[in-house]
Amino acid sequence: MVAPSKHALVVGASSGIGLAVAKELAPIVAKLTLCSRSYPEELLKTIQADNPNLEVVHEKLDVSLMHEVRKFTTKHADTQFDWIVMSPGIMTLNGRTETSEGLDVKMATHYYGRFMLIRDLLGRLICPGVRVLNVLGGGQGGYVDVDDLYLKRTYSLRRCAQATMQYSDLMAQSFSERAPKASFLHASPGFVSTTMYIVSVLLNDDYATDWKLLDQDCVCDPRRHHQETMSATEQIQSLISSLETDLGIEANAPIGNDKKPQQQKEQKPKAKKPKAPKPAKAPAADPNQPEITKLDIRVGKIVKVWKHETADKLYCEEIDVGEDEPRHIASGLVYHYSLEEMQDRRVLVLCNLKPRNLVGFRSHGMVMCAAVPLGDGKEKVAFVTPPEGAKIGERITFEGLTGEPFSPAQVEKKKVLTVLGDDMKTDDNGVAKWKEHVFGTSAGPCTAPVNNGVIR
Repeated sequence: MVAPSKHALVVGASSGIGLAVAKELAPIVAKLTLCSRSYPEELLKTIQADNPNLEVVHEKLDVSLMHEVRKFTTKHADTQFDWIVMSPGIMTLNGRTETSEGLDVKMATHYYGRFMLIRDLLGRLICPGVRVLNVLGGGQGGYVDVDDLYLKRTYSLRRCAQATMQYSDLMAQSFSERAPKASFLHASPGFVSTTMYIVSVLLNDDYATDWKLLDQDCVCDPRRHHQETMSATEQIQSLISSLETDLGIEANAPIGNDKKPQQQKEQKPKAKKPKAPKPAKAPAADPNQPEITKLDIRVGKIVKVWKHETADKLYCEEIDVGEDEPRHIASGLVYHYSLEEMQDRRVLVLCNLKPRNLVGFRSHGMVMCAAVPLGDGKEKVAFVTPPEGAKIGERITFEGLTGEPFSPAQVEKKKVLTVLGDDMKTDDNGVAKWKEHVFGTSAGPCTAPVNNGVIR
């Protein structure tokens, strides 16, 4: 089968899998863009000699450097890539080795750079027929430590491999939710010793949409194609946002004076949303009080709720927490509550978190829920609910403890949620507690219809 109108992008094309895939794609596409750190002179000569009518170009790109990735995506903001094959790699037995941007080179090559490239081009990947194939280790990832996503404290070659493969599973799922007409595939490298398998995946209509994890035989294994939790996906997205901030890169923005991405944004006007008001400057927090007193948890009410335009798991909410205007907050609760159950629901809101973009929606806080595992990777999730009579905007208290809340920046810097860990949970009767201290209001304790569930 030939795809004469297709434009294919192969990243990591100078050796190994990427080089072999480039050779296989050359006879069947109209244009081939190859990216790699080094210039593949022999490959280009061979492709051009064997395919004289093919338009083939090479662009130097080191995906371990986020600024290089952003320059590439800025340049190609209006380029329509139909197929993207990502297979950049690095072979080293050294331990954590940081790039000039402070990232581990293996994690940057195998995940961060790939994520940024695809995420930046996502606006051009929403068309039917677009397929993104990421070659790393579909379904082979391991445990993700959400308290150490950078692996700065627990780094090892094995953990690095497991983490980047698991992150890539989450990436495929997340991008599929944002571009449901396209296909996002995460493949294990075992089967690509015969690169015709990759070509068959790109051409096969069975892989036209959705996200899939492919095993070594190029088969979608239903046991691997499991539903990841939105909390994990949000953690990864939050990590990328923090990464952009640390590197001084504006989120989803071009570098330099190229105005094409801005023009592209202007084609998609968005309704203006009221900004969450700035909280009044609080007195300095007492460092001798436990971390739970540093959280600003308030009683709130969902006054408006709707489903996110592209993320199947997300609700977008306006929540009254006693401020001049409702807060805009996104929650991954579609599988747990209907729209009717969400509307007018009284909830607890963690207010002193930094705003973050969740699939394009600016979220100013977090609704607190309790969760318990049910088996098969599923879990029961339920709101932590204030009692009737608790006032909207009232701050949650803990008997015997006092203290002013941290600023959002302090909560992040001091890793307050990490320190609290799983000590926020419901007891045998569903009463919300931090250790032995009840989540209290003027009208009584907060509860959830989940016993012994972790609160997050």
